[in-house]
Amino acid sequence: MAKVSYVVTVYNQEQYIGKVIDSLKTLKGDFRKEFIFINDGSLDNSLEVIKQHAKELPNTTIISR
Repeated sequence: MAKVSYVVTVYNQEQYIGKVIDSLKTLKGDFRKEFIFINDGSLDNSLEVIKQHAKELPNTTIISR
């Protein structure tokens, strides 16, 4: 089975990142999914929003600088 990795870089995107993650939750396909979020030193609450929304995504890695 194929594997697809979605890598999302984030810097001060608190108001948008929740919608991005919600759309990733709707992805369908006959492949394994991996989600990687990279918080590049955001000064807003982006990291907290990522953690909250990504709870329901399987195979998720969050990297924070």
